[in-house]
Parts: sequence; structure tokens; C-alpha cells
Amino acid sequence: MIIRRYKHIEEYVVVNEHDEDLQPIIFKLPDPPNDNKILNHSLVTNKQVYRRIQIPDRLNALVNRVKKMCLQEPKKYPFIVDEINRELFKYREKYADIHKFIQNEWRRRIEGEWYFINGLRIFVPGKMCFWMDNFQLVGGLPVYRDSDRRYFYMNQMAINDPNCYGTIEIARRREGKSVKAACVLLEEITRRMNAKGGIQSKTDPDAEQFFKEHVVKGLKGLPFYHTPIHGHTSRDPSEKIDLRAQFGQGVSQLELSSSIDFRNAKPLAYDGARLEIYIDDELGKLEIHDAYERWLKVKPTLKDNFGNIIGKSIHTTTVEDSSKDGMEQFEKLFKESNYHNKNELGQTQSGLWGWFKPAYDGLKIDHFGFTDIEAGRKEILAERSNIRANSKNYFEQIRKNPMNLKEAFLISSNKCPFNTEIIAKRIQRFFNGNSYIRRGNFEWENNVPDSRVKFFEKEDGKFFVSYFPDSTLRNLVVQKGKAKHPGNRFQFIAGSDTFNFDKVEGRGSKGGGAVFMLLNPTQEYKMQEIPEGLTQDDFDDYVMRNKTHRFVCTYSHRPESGKAEYIEDMIKMCVFYGCYMFPELNHTHVRDKFMDRGYEGFLLHRYDPTKQKVAMNPGDVTNDNTKDLLFAGFQQYIEEHGMYEFHDELLRECQKVDYESMTHYDRFSAAAYALYGASFLKHSITVEAKKREQRNNQQVSRKWFEESEIVAFDDY
Repeated sequence: MIIRRYKHIEEYVVVNEHDEDLQPIIFKLPDPPNDNKILNHSLVTNKQVYRRIQIPDRLNALVNRVKKMCLQEPKKYPFIVDEINRELFKYREKYADIHKFIQNEWRRRIEGEWYFINGLRIFVPGKMCFWMDNFQLVGGLPVYRDSDRRYFYMNQMAINDPNCYGTIEIARRREGKSVKAACVLLEEITRRMNAKGGIQSKTDPDAEQFFKEHVVKGLKGLPFYHTPIHGHTSRDPSEKIDLRAQFGQGVSQLELSSSIDFRNAKPLAYDGARLEIYIDDELGKLEIHDAYERWLKVKPTLKDNFGNIIGKSIHTTTVEDSSKDGMEQFEKLFKESNYHNKNELGQTQSGLWGWFKPAYDGLKIDHFGFTDIEAGRKEILAERSNIRANSKNYFEQIRKNPMNLKEAFLISSNKCPFNTEIIAKRIQRFFNGNSYIRRGNFEWENNVPDSRVKFFEKEDGKFFVSYFPDSTLRNLVVQKGKAKHPGNRFQFIAGSDTFNFDKVEGRGSKGGGAVFMLLNPTQEYKMQEIPEGLTQDDFDDYVMRNKTHRFVCTYSHRPESGKAEYIEDMIKMCVFYGCYMFPELNHTHVRDKFMDRGYEGFLLHRYDPTKQKVAMNPGDVTNDNTKDLLFAGFQQYIEEHGMYEFHDELLRECQKVDYESMTHYDRFSAAAYALYGASFLKHSITVEAKKREQRNNQQVSRKWFEESEIVAFDDY
């Protein structure tokens, strides 16, 4: 006989294993029995999968016969479970094999079971056996996933620990966290006397839905030998499951006198109650009430009069569509639930154990139910890549399927939503100063409005400039009728972010502006031929000379004289570069003043390719939909071009901004609008090409960049 050394998976259950921001939690498994006592030991390896214990044919026949009898004479036999139990206990010897089967099912439910799965000794905890064998889902009984095994074992360890109040979990959307929490709730309450289970969710209707869709249906789907006596045989409970007998019921069955209910979302909903199991579903999406406060109010219900923990809780959330306040409070609670940071009482700060399940865990499984991590990662990244390429719903996809804890809290917290490594390296590069940026102001020549614009360097200037077009390519304004149009409309694009200048917001918001240089393929190809062995300075010099598709100017300022100065600055910026302006329209100052001053032709309108129509208004309004587009576009830009970005003042805002705080970072917002506007120039270029073709002039010059040189900074 060959005795091999146990593998890690056979001795331990590990959660939080693949996240650099989380320390793994390792639970020692019970010692396995002899191999000949482990299920599947006689099967070849590729046949060793999780197998449910086959229900005896005689038991199925008995159940069907009793059901038929009860249907034929419902007044005489109103309770099916009672009649089955009467038959079994009346003829014990006759049904000895069925009694043995039921006893074994209860043993599995309480103690768990050892399996050989793909040649490995795998311990399946009792709640997992209960889940796999009895819990009916929409498509039938669950599919075995080893990630679920870890979930149930984690919760069982929390229940067993006298110093723990339960678990707090973050998981991907549609992972089944709610129905598994309902399974834990039912498994505990349906075998304990005088036990109380409670449910809250993000809203009152959501708690009711959890109760009816997961708990009531779960109870109805249990086989009779796992179903306690209850008074809901004729109709489903609407507000409370009461495990008490009806009149004439329970002759041969013990009454548990336990119950499960749901309550409103208020923190004090369970004030004064005693709970053995509490489910807090979608806590991160709580909108009206304080998620952290709610836990502080519920926590005492899980203790007895002497301060002993007698109840456990499960707190769950996905991050998709999470409310800002709810997720912030959830993040606070999660951070206080560090398993490895316990006080002298053996408790975390919150009393809970936190764990994060990455979206790829359990997403793709093999024949045996083990997670194929690489396949899951690949699928998620492919979905993100497709969405990012289309600049739509990228951050929504991250919220649905976070692969690490940072992504889970990406939108709802002050975590940087971009590649922090790229940003940090570029910021560090310019830590001691940035010689590639000139700071100053754009001014009308001889102070004559609507003339030529010149740049004047100033230490505290409002503009940060990294590229000056050749003097022949500056101030290119084309007059068409009464409207002025940009002469470099396909070389640069500007964005602006304004606000209500009549209202001081917080510490005083600023107006933002940015100019983006569009991709020029005839010049950009040189970036593929960067010489080897360059110093950092030589590398940046080379990039500065040859890199297109980057920002060339930013602006962030709150003029003391008010909105007129800010809008004038935006006009001068666009005139200098001869570029379109794609403004943010939550406040229409820029749009209105550009039109009043005759610069209507400088305003870029959105184009809807599905409707093949140009929007009536230029720019766009910032809302949840446009935020997804703005962040997705910037995220792609940082990934692909961030290592060449020279505007560290912009990168510093990228490092701080998040989905909810965007309004406080005006420079970033303006830059994001410039990138957003660039996506609509393709339509304008197509229209222009068609017009030229109609004029028998198909020559579209692409020499604008080659013919211009980076001028000396003293030649403004």
C-alpha cells in the first residue's frame, strides 16, 4: 500500500487567496477517515465527482402513495408529512432501510462528508451537502462548485467560533450569494428549537422578495425528512414562517417553535429582538439608511443577557449599482472585519469576518467542479476589452465582475479607477519639476478681442502647455458667414467643465479646460522605432518630438471676476489651437457665450450613428451614462498612452478622482470631455471627405504635423 502525502486542498480550506490586498484565511479541515470510508474510493479518477446519495426506490414509492391518498381524501389526510411519518414509525422494521437512509442524510447535514474528487480527498461541509442535495433552484439542484464549498465552510467556521458574529462578503453579480445565504438560514433554523431568523435588505420590498423567492421556496423544496412541522401547508407564508403545528398536526413529530421573518430596512427594525440567524442582503446598496449604523443596532440582538454571542449573521453585497453612501459604509464595515486583526476578546473590530470572492472564482469550472482561474480571468478581460474598445459600459462591467478588492470598491470609494502603476511612475518622473510644461496665460494680441491669441509665460498662470503648434498653424480661424470655425478642427479637440458661478460649491469649485492632440499616423509610426538605450531624459525628448494622441494643454482656475473671464479663457484657448470645443452642458455658460460671440462653429455636436443624426446641442450632459463613457475612455487612454503623458498636473487628478467625486476634479472632467468629443470627430472627418470628393478634391492633407516643429518655448 502506497501512502502519499496529503495535498494542501485536502487539509485546508483557504479564502481570500488571490488578492494582494487581502491576507488569506486558512482553515484546517478535520482529519479524513480511511480511504475505504471515503465516497468514490472505488471509482477511477475521472469518475470521481460529487454524487448525491440515491433516494431508495421504496421511499419514493411510499411518498407517491401517500401523496395520492392525501389528494383523494384531503379532509381525512390533510397533512402529507404527518402521514408519511405515521407509516414509517408504525412499521419501523419494514422500513428499516429507509430509516437508515434518513439517519445518514441527517449525519451528512450535520457532520459533512468526505469525497474523492479527481483523486483528491475533499471534505464537503454539512451545509454544502444540504445545499447540493435538497435546495431546489430555478434549473434544478445546484451544480457542484468547489468555490461554494469554501463559502459554506467559511460560514460554518464563523458559526462555530464563539467570538464571531458572522461573515461579510463581496461577490460578483448573479453569483448566487442571496440564495446560498437563505440556505444557511434555513439549515440552521429548521433544526433548532425556539430559534429566530431575521432578514433585511436594501429596501423593504427587497427583503420581502428575498423571503418569498429564496426562503419560502427553499422550505417548500425540502424533502419531508428535512422539513419541520409548520402551519403553512395550505398556503405560502406572506410575512413569517412559523414552525408550529396546526390543529391536529404533529402527532409523531416534534414542534420546533422557531420562526423566520423579514422587516423593513430601518436600523431599529429588530431593536429588542433576539436572533439566532440574521441575513443582511445587499447591504452595500442601502440608500436611505446608514449601513454601518444598522449593523450596530442589530449586533446586540445576537447576544444573550450575559453578553454571550448566541446568533450569527451573513452580510452580502454586489457592487453593481451600489449607492455611494451605502458602499462607503459597507467598505468601512468590511475593513473592520479583518480576520487577522482581532482584539483581546478574539474579535475583529466589527465582530465579523470579511472575505472577497473574485468574479472569476467559480465562473468557469472543470468536470469536477474546480475553478479554472485562467479561463475565468480570460473571459472577464475579454468582455472588458470589447466594451472598452466600444467606449461603453466599461465601469458597469467592472462593477458586475470585480476581480480584486480594489475593483470592488473602485466606483464607490476614493480608489483610483485607472492604472495606478502607470500614473505613479509618470508623477514620480516629474517629482522634482517638469521642464516639458510651460505655465502661463493666453491673451488677445494688443488686448483686442477676437484677434490673434498669444501665450505669455507666468509662474502662476492658468494654463499648463506642453505643445505649441508652428506659428503658421496657430490662430487658424475660418469665417463662414457670421460664424467662426476652427482651422485645425481635425488636429486638436478641446473640452471644458464649468459650473454654476453664481454659487460657491464646497471649498470653491473651478472651471476646467483641456486640449487633446489627435492621432497622426504619419508621425505616430516613429513611436514604434524608439531607439534602445536612451536615458529617461532622452526618451522623453524623443516622445515629445514624435508622440501624438496626447494632451497638450490643461486649465483649472476659478476667476475672481466670474464666469466671463473663464469663458473668455476657453475661447482664447480654442482660437490659439484652432480646435473644436466639446463642452459639458450641465451649465451652459460656455455654449451660450461661444454662440453669442460668433464662435458657434467652434462647438462640436455629438453624432448618433444608430439614428444617423447630429445632436441639436453641442457637448453633452454629465449623468451616469456619460460618466461610464468618460471614465472608460480615460481608462483606455491611461492604459495605452499614460506612460507618455507629460501633464503630471492632470495625472494627479486622475490619481484622486473616482466615479462619484468627478465633479470636484474639473481638470480631469474637461480632459475627459476632450477625449469624449474626439470620438465624434470621425463623423465630421467623413462628412468633410465626402464634401471634398463632391468638389473633385479628394486630397486630404496629412502633412500638418510633419510640416510643423516643436518650436522653442521662448517663441510664443
